[in-house]
Amino acid sequence: MHHKIVVKVWAGEEGEAENIARDAMEESIEANLNTAGWDYFDSAKLIEKKDLQPNYGVNSFEELEKKKIAQRHENIKGLSEGINVDIKPLLAPYFLTKEEASLHINTEDDNLKKCVEKILKRKKDITPPDSFEKIVDTFTDLIVSIAKKDTGHSMLMYDMEVIKKLQYCIDDPSPNNTLQCTDNHYAELPCDYKKGLKPFYFSCDRHF
Repeated sequence: MHHKIVVKVWAGEEGEAENIARDAMEESIEANLNTAGWDYFDSAKLIEKKDLQPNYGVNSFEELEKKKIAQRHENIKGLSEGINVDIKPLLAPYFLTKEEASLHINTEDDNLKKCVEKILKRKKDITPPDSFEKIVDTFTDLIVSIAKKDTGHSMLMYDMEVIKKLQYCIDDPSPNNTLQCTDNHYAELPCDYKKGLKPFYFSCDRHF
């Protein structure tokens, strides 16, 4: 699968900037740094001002940066929503009483619907954990079960790992993080001395 990322480079001129971008992309796929599973680096194309509106829906490079950085938060939100859906069938047997289960009988979530049907067929209703210690024990069992991947919901572990990598990009936007997350689409390459330099933006394509 191809992954495109906007890379900001500080340099004196375009050729130098392209070399810096290409070197960073090539380095990111080296075995000792490659935690994302990149197969190969495909291309690095300069983004010109005329490309902004038709290709990215923005009018300035500042807007482009903000849009791409905002995607990190949007992706975390989307992954969180997925976790919410996947976790409900796991929590239902511990917390969902017959009375509340009846409110979810028409859910479009097939996995949750199966849980609800089982709960409603029970002869005896459950007593949800009613103390802090019981709740902690229940969540511990669930987390361990998810970690063992014996719940049939292995995407939970994957989604949590992606959220962690995206959060690293937010908290520490260094290349070790921003260039090693397949759900991140913006990176600024570090430059300690920017005097006399100007920013160049490249659309870089790698495959994983």
